[in-house]
Amino acid sequence: MGRDGTPLNSEMQGKPTEEREVPKEADRSVWFNGGGDGLNIISRCKCKQVADKKGKADPKCSAHGKKIVIHKGYGTYDVIGSHDCPGNGGYKTTTEQVYMKNCSFKNSYIIAEDKDGIPGDDGEGPVCRAPPGKWTTWKDGAIEYYAKMQFEVKSKDATW
Repeated sequence: MGRDGTPLNSEMQGKPTEEREVPKEADRSVWFNGGGDGLNIISRCKCKQVADKKGKADPKCSAHGKKIVIHKGYGTYDVIGSHDCPGNGGYKTTTEQVYMKNCSFKNSYIIAEDKDGIPGDDGEGPVCRAPPGKWTTWKDGAIEYYAKMQFEVKSKDATW
């Protein structure tokens, strides 16, 4: 329940709602790199937004304009904030999505303030299990609900 008594939807309770196919290795026109088992942070190379004095993007970044995966694997991670782009441009990028694969996980979160500046709820999601061969995730844009989201990620057969 939210502080105002309204029920929170699944995404806002930290529960994933979607499964997606893992991109094919050959799909390098869209994806710079691939992910692995455990936690994968999805973003897009922001080198297009870092321009030289003539307004051109840095051509040295090998991930230029592509979706990127920051593979974290197993452990405890806060996914909100900036991360190093895996391309060679040396830029920072922010989390757009979180994908899980072949693991078990739970999260703790703080929902972002609403438009009136009222602080969001905090909570902990249930233990979830992501199957191998697919990415378990939330709907696009759901990450924007959160001011903080921390995951504890273990092997799929872990006993909590």
